[in-house]
Amino acid sequence: MVIDSYALRENNTNHRFTMPLHDTIADTCFTVKELQEKLQSNLNTDAHFKSWTVKPIGDGQGFMAKVLRVAIEWSKEAGDLPKSVVVKIPNVGNAGKAWEDAGIDSATAADTNTKVVTQMHDNECRAYNWLSTKESSVPHPRLYYCNGDFSNPKNPPVIIMEDLTQYQLVSLFTGFNRAQLFAITDAIATIHMRSILEPDDKWMFELGTQDPDMETNFVNMINAMGGMLKQIRPDLFSANVDKILGNFNFSAFHEQVISKKIFPVLAHGDLWSTNLLWDGDKLMSIIDWQLARPSSVTEDLLRVLVTCVPVDVRRAMTSELLAHYYAKLTELLAVEQRQVPFSFADVERSYRETLPGTAAQTIFAAGMWINSPVVDGPDKPQRVEEVLQRTKAILDDAAVALEEQ
Repeated sequence: MVIDSYALRENNTNHRFTMPLHDTIADTCFTVKELQEKLQSNLNTDAHFKSWTVKPIGDGQGFMAKVLRVAIEWSKEAGDLPKSVVVKIPNVGNAGKAWEDAGIDSATAADTNTKVVTQMHDNECRAYNWLSTKESSVPHPRLYYCNGDFSNPKNPPVIIMEDLTQYQLVSLFTGFNRAQLFAITDAIATIHMRSILEPDDKWMFELGTQDPDMETNFVNMINAMGGMLKQIRPDLFSANVDKILGNFNFSAFHEQVISKKIFPVLAHGDLWSTNLLWDGDKLMSIIDWQLARPSSVTEDLLRVLVTCVPVDVRRAMTSELLAHYYAKLTELLAVEQRQVPFSFADVERSYRETLPGTAAQTIFAAGMWINSPVVDGPDKPQRVEEVLQRTKAILDDAAVALEEQ
């Protein structure tokens, strides 16, 4: 494994490059020459770079990857040559730091971090490749190159994709408006339609990670995050954290999905505000498919509602959005002369069954976010409190669902 040779060092400066192509991009071990060659191959062109500018997107420091925008001046004009691309390179540093800041011991963080980053990058490449071979309206970036294999230094584990930085993100704390929530629900239905139309179950075993050690470490980290939340805000979390974590089994849930006791569809797995790009109320792209996997029909919608809108909006709109999801999926499948293979009552049952797992994952997300730049800003205390209140609310709702099962 050669992940360390591609891990990025801190460098947030912009660069105007006119030096030889063998130089690396923004202090990575991925060279400009490699970028040029990958684009030439994908675009079937002999045009070369005259000059290029590298700039981090945001602060460039995602939890699992370094994300850079490369603006390119080509040696000749052609309509299909992109003037810029986004390059995403795995980064082993940031997630581990956030875990340690959340109270997870450094040995556990270090032991888990490299495996998590490598497996998630590989899974994202498989998801993008799967999406790119489908004739569908699932909004995702165009791929120029995607490799998830870390074993060959001559074939770097990077993703090169369409530059979508002209589109906007919606603030996690402002939350999505009504029109945006319906647009997200339509996109989820489209993703599910594509997986339902697959001729066999092969996709279920090609997407997602099935590493039991990784799952064990993830559960241990959720438990650590839950302990941290109880410690900092016992008034919010003493009642229900242990109830949720003691009564939900990720392995059992996954087995139910794979065995189709829970109807399986493709879930993005990490659908929240930073992974949805907008032009006003029009959803332009869904990015960061690192956690894509077979799951329940309500996982992605629940994730959005729990993390990305205020509690009162979630509770007011859930039933309406579930009904809209089923109607949209029915419409999409009717075009293909297919029927929805489950009832609306199954959707409602899926919502109740998925609540505890969503609550457990929200414990993990909250622990990460309140110890990361996600909450930075002049109103940081209010942002932290909003994250905690949304987390408490889903724990309360999941506890009720558990009691009713």
